[in-house]
Order: sequence, then C-alpha cells, then structure tokens
Amino acid sequence: MDTVYLIRQPIMSVTAFKSKRQQNREETIARILEAARELMEEAGEDAVTLRKLARKTGLSANTIYRNFGGSRDDIVAAIIRDAFQDIALTVDDELSLDAPGRAPWDYAINQFLENPAFYKAVTLFRTGDQPLHEARQHLSHLHSKTFEILESAKRDGLLVAGADVDFLVDHFTYVVLGFADRWAKGGIDGDQFREQILFSVYTSLIVNSTPAGRRRFAGFLQTSTGRKVYT
Repeated sequence: MDTVYLIRQPIMSVTAFKSKRQQNREETIARILEAARELMEEAGEDAVTLRKLARKTGLSANTIYRNFGGSRDDIVAAIIRDAFQDIALTVDDELSLDAPGRAPWDYAINQFLENPAFYKAVTLFRTGDQPLHEARQHLSHLHSKTFEILESAKRDGLLVAGADVDFLVDHFTYVVLGFADRWAKGGIDGDQFREQILFSVYTSLIVNSTPAGRRRFAGFLQTSTGRKVYT
C-alpha cells in the first residue's frame, strides 16, 4: 500500500488576516496620496481629479473613493494633513535654541521653501476652505516641541519668569501660517517669507527675554537675516 503524507498548510489567523488587510489599505492610501501630492505640485489643487488619480495610480475610481470617504475634498484634506505632518515630524534631537537655524520655525520655513509649488497649493487651499486656527492641529507635534524648548529656555533664564509660553507658541504658529498665505499669493518672495517670520518670532522672544536671552536672540536674528535689534 502506498503511504500518503498529509501536509498541513498553515492557516492565516483572523488577526493576521486583518493585519494584512490593514497593511494593504495603508499602502493603497499612501500610493493615492503620493500621486495626489505630485499632481498638486505640478499644477495646483485643481489638478487633483479622480480621473487623473486613477490614471496615475492604476487604481479604480471605486478604490480611491472607498479609501477617502467618497469625496475629492476628503482626498485634498488628507494631502494637507500629510503636508503639515511632514513639517511637524522633525527629528526631535535637531530642535534647539542653542544655535541659529535649529529652532522649530527654521525647520517649518525650510519645509515650505524646499517644496514651494506644493506648499503654495496647500496653503491656498487651506486658506480658502479652513479657518487658520484649525491648522494648529496639523502642527501639533511641532507645537508641543516648541513649547518644551521655550519652557526650557525659561528655566535656563533666557526668558523672563512671567513669559507666557503658550502665547509665544501660538504666535509662532500663526506667524508661520500667516506669512505662508502672503507668500503663496505672491505678496512676498521666499527670502521675505523667511526674513519676516524670523523677525516676528525673534522680536517677540526678545520682548520676553532676560538680558542674556535678548543677547542670544538678537544675535540669532542678525545671523539669520542681517537685521540688528538693539537691546
């Protein structure tokens, strides 16, 4: 009699199946967002159409809609969240007030200016569709790191004891987004965008600084922009 060997094939557990399905969904979303981001960078927010996304990704229209709530605006909103998260996900160890060019606002400025076409499109869409104060949630991580850095500066005697760190952090967020709006609309160029943000942020810090802090922040401002503030 022939011997028959039964080979037991492993069966994927329900948990593993769900995990694989979730992974596939995340990869699909990332693929759609990357294509949408490229379209927006090439020709602005109006270029993000279902037909162009389907052509660029090779996915069906139903697949694209299913992953974004059935709305083109949902896709664009997801791109915006993704864009501001790129700014927020700065390597924590790099953020510092120990040297010019390493503060949170420097990293935000660089992200805008290194991807100008894309961030101009993102900014204009956000301005037209979303209140400015809501953009704070997209910068939540960078917002919290800025708070930590300024609190540390306060403990180190660079900011006065009565400095309102919450206000300063909010000021930083509004300054960046406010000047981004002017830059995106062509009211200022990239150099002016950088200079005006840095001048606004550092003068606010100087007003709230001890003599040691004023010397440091005035020095950073002069190094970064060439503008002198007499303290």
